[in-house]
Amino acid sequence: MLKNTATKYGAVSKSFHWLMSMIIISLIIVGFIMTSMDKSALKFSLYDTHKLTGLFLLLLVLPRLIWRLANITPSLAFLPKWERVLDRLGQYMLYLLMLAMPISGWCMSTAAGYIPSIGGFEIAAPISQSESLASIFKEIHFISAWILVAILVLHLVGALKAHLIDKNYILKRMLP
Repeated sequence: MLKNTATKYGAVSKSFHWLMSMIIISLIIVGFIMTSMDKSALKFSLYDTHKLTGLFLLLLVLPRLIWRLANITPSLAFLPKWERVLDRLGQYMLYLLMLAMPISGWCMSTAAGYIPSIGGFEIAAPISQSESLASIFKEIHFISAWILVAILVLHLVGALKAHLIDKNYILKRMLP
């Protein structure tokens, strides 16, 4: 089953969810590790990989959003209204951050003069080099990272609560 139904997510939605969650979690872990490292070849290599992976994530967001809008979203009608509201708010925040994080990182790198490149081809954000812009985008990227961590923790806690305490099928419908 590729498409979503009224009660379950389809294979495409599940694939987007799990692929992007693995990428996001990896980016967060590597991001916190690399920023605390001393200057070294490994640190610069991690930065390059982090930037390119973030841009890849950005490329995945658009088809994921299109798929999301083109498909039915499984119902949460059995949940109390406050839980449905928190669920939707959390999902909207995750989508916003899936855009904000890679865009702010890309702009930060470009403004700082460390333009991501692949195979010698530079992928510059459409902004000029500027220390003040780099500083602004660095702050946005840093704050967004912590907000993303908080929302991911809440997302995980909510899924575990639904499965272990409420004993409903919310978690099962997103599992492969």
